[in-house]
Formats: sequence, structure tokens, C-alpha cells
Amino acid sequence: MPADYLLLHALAERLSTRLVQASFREAFAWSDEEVYLCFDTPTVPVYLKCIYTPYLQLLLPVDEVDKPRHNVRPYFSAAAGLPVERVYHPTYDRSLVIELMDGSALVFKLYGSRVNVLYVKNALILERVQPKLDKTPTFDLERLNKTTPPEDLQHIPFPATTFYIDVIGSDIRWAYTPSPHTVFTGTDIEEALQAYQRYFFSVAYLQIRKTDILQQLQKDIHQHRSFILKTQGHYDQLKALPPPNQLADVIMANLHAWQGRERTARVYDFYSDQEIEIEIKAQLTPQRYAEQLYKKSKNRHLQFQKLESLLTEREQKIQALLSEMEVVQQAASHKELSAYSTHKVKVQKVQAEQELPFKTTIVDHFHIWIGKNAANNELLTLKYAHKEDLWLHARDVSGSHVVIKHQPGKSFPMHVIERAAQIAAFYSQRKTDSLCPVSYTFKKYVRKVKGTPIGSVRVEREDVVMVVPSAEI
Repeated sequence: MPADYLLLHALAERLSTRLVQASFREAFAWSDEEVYLCFDTPTVPVYLKCIYTPYLQLLLPVDEVDKPRHNVRPYFSAAAGLPVERVYHPTYDRSLVIELMDGSALVFKLYGSRVNVLYVKNALILERVQPKLDKTPTFDLERLNKTTPPEDLQHIPFPATTFYIDVIGSDIRWAYTPSPHTVFTGTDIEEALQAYQRYFFSVAYLQIRKTDILQQLQKDIHQHRSFILKTQGHYDQLKALPPPNQLADVIMANLHAWQGRERTARVYDFYSDQEIEIEIKAQLTPQRYAEQLYKKSKNRHLQFQKLESLLTEREQKIQALLSEMEVVQQAASHKELSAYSTHKVKVQKVQAEQELPFKTTIVDHFHIWIGKNAANNELLTLKYAHKEDLWLHARDVSGSHVVIKHQPGKSFPMHVIERAAQIAAFYSQRKTDSLCPVSYTFKKYVRKVKGTPIGSVRVEREDVVMVVPSAEI
């Protein structure tokens, strides 16, 4: 990280001259990755920017700060108006201290992933920018001074007078001797820090973004391939089964085998030339069951067409994602990656911050809520869902209520509806079917009828989509 003791020593010396007769004005942040500190001097204000991202930790002066009017978090208000006593760098430590006139101090701890900015007085931490990072109540400034430098820097002259920045592939490094990889040479610490920030965002951060996007694209490809494998299994299994009309023919030819209340009978199957056992579904006569099988057989080709269409669609998506990966790998600027800036949030789980009593997921920015049982379904549909939300349920069987939350000014994309329908199908009695019909409608067309069981509702109008049941929340 660009915060070793040589750089901080040079920066402390520079700030000692810039903060003469200065007083602390305020500190504020409007993001979770950087904080600004402002000082008033007799001439011009001095601004310090502390960056604390997972990839970059850096302290540097900036010329000006365009402070927003809203959503700004203030820090260290108790120190406002206090004059600066001195600025120093504790010997051989990765920190910088701005001591104020009343004995308190602003401490920049540039300790890699534990970077923080503290307001300390009498060894007590009064406030810190990242409170979750470290909860220790004390901080002894006297212990910051080390007696010997780190081993990897003992051979470097102190103090440093010239700074070098090397770029090796996508890696940005500070150096204290020139090399074939050197892209910056300078004696001014502020110029060096600004150059490091510039090279980091144009080179290293570009590679970080590319890696994140490529990982998400690979994850999407894996999900599509898993879907294809599962759907192909359903397709092959369906193809291998005899048409339902053959079983219906056998039932109709052996109606005498079902007498009284018996639901199961062994009969002769003239298609396979052997005896088979057939179970008639509950509350159905053999004739009614055969009728259902004839109807199912008539629509069998539609199942094959739907599955073939789904397989083709997913193969096309994989090819498109592979093409996107090539584009990302060849991208040479942040602008070329702008189309992928939100890609990583296409499918992700809802964070625990919502604390909802349902299963939850997000598909392409649309929040989806899934009921857990009959009582939970009723709570979801009648208490939590709004009239413009989209409501889904596997048709003609028991199962979870599923709600896609409405977004103002946006319609529900079909691929989001199909994904929610797959979830509704999976959390229903049709979860093992090759294809499942799922009803969907606006919640305003779903109502509770007095006297009906818990979780039971009436749908006034609906559309139906055929999907392969799949959880993959």
C-alpha cells in the first residue's frame, strides 16, 4: 500500500508548512470509501482526502472539495475551531498525527485493511470514521514510535528525496530507485500521491473491475449450463416415457379391474405384453383419469416444444455471455466497461437489512418474496404486497405465494416473471413436473374470501406461463 513511513514522513513535513496557523473546520463523508478533512488558514483552506477502499488506502491533499448539500455524514464536530499545534509522523509507523491545541489529535491509521481516522484525547478514542473496524476504547500515541525501520526498507536512504512509481502489468508500486517499469519520477510528495491515485484508477482499478465482471459472467454461464443440464434431463426422461394415451388405452380396456373402493389394480398392458400395476389418483374414476391422460397426451408435443425452446434460449444466452467476456477482456478504459457496471447485481440475494419474514431474492433489480407456508402466504399477500405488485402461484395445486415488487415507472420484464414462476413452481406440489403452469396477475386482482382456509385466495383475472420448476434462490 502507498503509505510506508518514508511517504508519510515527507507528507507530514509538507503539511507542517501548509497548516501553519491553521484551525480545524470540519470533517465529512458522503460515501463509505473516503472522508475529507478541512482546515482554515490565514491564506487558503487546506483539504485532506483519506481513501479507504478494500483496494486502496491513501492520504493526500486536494485543491478543493465540492461538498454536497444532502446525505453528508459529519465527523469530529467536537474539534471544530481548534488550532493546529503540530503535524508529525511517528517514527517508522504507518500513521500521521495532526495534534490540536487542546491536546487532542486527529490520527490517520493507514494500516492496510484496518485503515481508520481517529479523534483522540488523553489516550481515549472519542470518535472514529469506521467504528465497526476496531472497538478498542484507547489509543496511546506514545506507542506509535518504533525504534527500527521495517527490514524491507532498511536499505533505503532516509528521508526520501525522490519518489518513483512503477507499473508492472496491473500492479502499481512505489519505488525509491528508477527501473524499466517506472512511469513517474518526482520530488514533490503531493504530485507523487496524485500520480499514484491517477495510475491506480486508470490501470489497477480497471483490472479489478474487469475481474469482478468476468467472475459474474462466468457465474451466469455456470447457472445457464446447470439449467441446460437439468432441463435436458427432463426432456430425455419425458422422451423415454411412453405416451400417456397408451396408459389411458390400457385403463379403458380394463375398467372391470377397479371394483369398489380399490385404487390399485394389476392389469395386462397390450403395448408391452406384460402385466403392470396402475394406481388411479384419489377422488377420480378410472374413466376420468383416462380422460386426463388423453388430454395430457394431446398436449405432449407442446411440452417438447417448450423444453426445446428453453434449451435453445439458454444456449444462445451462453454464447452471448462468452462474447461479452471477450469484450471485457479486451477493454482498455473504464468507459468501455460502463455497460457492465450493474451486471454483478442481476441476480443476488436480499441482504439481511430488510429482515423480512419470507424467503427473498433479487432478479435484475426486482425484489421477489416467497411465502413459506399457508399462514406466511396469507401474511405476504394480504399484509405486505401492494396492489401494483405482481402475484404468482402454481396453478391448481397448493404452493407458495410469490410476489414481485413493483418499481415505479417500470414494467415487469418477461424474464423476471419466468424466473419468479420457476420459484413458485418449485415451492408447490408440481415441483417434480417437467413443466408447470403458473398463474400471474397484479395483486389487486387477488382477494381473500371470508370463511376460506388460511392461505386460500381468489384470483379474478390471470395469465399463465409454462416453466420448469427451479429454486436456485
